[in-house]
Amino acid sequence: MTVEQFFTHYAELSRGDDDPALAAVYAPTFFVAGPTGSTTFANDAQFLDWLAHIRTFNRQHGMRALSPAAVRETVLSPLHVLAQVRWSARFEKTGTRAIEFEIAYLMEHARESWRVLGYVSARDQEEECGPSVCCEACRGRPAAHSVLRRGLRAMQAFTCGLRESQRHVLA
Repeated sequence: MTVEQFFTHYAELSRGDDDPALAAVYAPTFFVAGPTGSTTFANDAQFLDWLAHIRTFNRQHGMRALSPAAVRETVLSPLHVLAQVRWSARFEKTGTRAIEFEIAYLMEHARESWRVLGYVSARDQEEECGPSVCCEACRGRPAAHSVLRRGLRAMQAFTCGLRESQRHVLA
């Protein structure tokens, strides 16, 4: 599987209902980074719960399509690639107009496919969306709030990591 094919598959998984399959494309522990810093996450039950919350959030905000618009690869070693992905997302309110954003992924070739070791987003999602996004998703559960708050800072820029000029179409 090529890196570009991997991200097409990743987009399909992100829009689907199979959270364990989406989690399986991540390393057992992976890093996320953004403008406010970086942290690591365990690929565990809390991560699966977080993926379910993100899927619900994306659906509530009318996400209709997600695909890699462009994938640039830099080979780092025989097993590792830096993939810079420009994502294209369409929402109910944007119709056919796509909203695009970029995320850089450190990838490792594992068996017959690739897995995500970590990624870097140029935009901080909590700054873009505000803390209310996190609190809506966690519904007052402290453990969920902790995971979601950390995750919203660096992960899944699909709806929140948008420039201010793009966000108004989702409101």
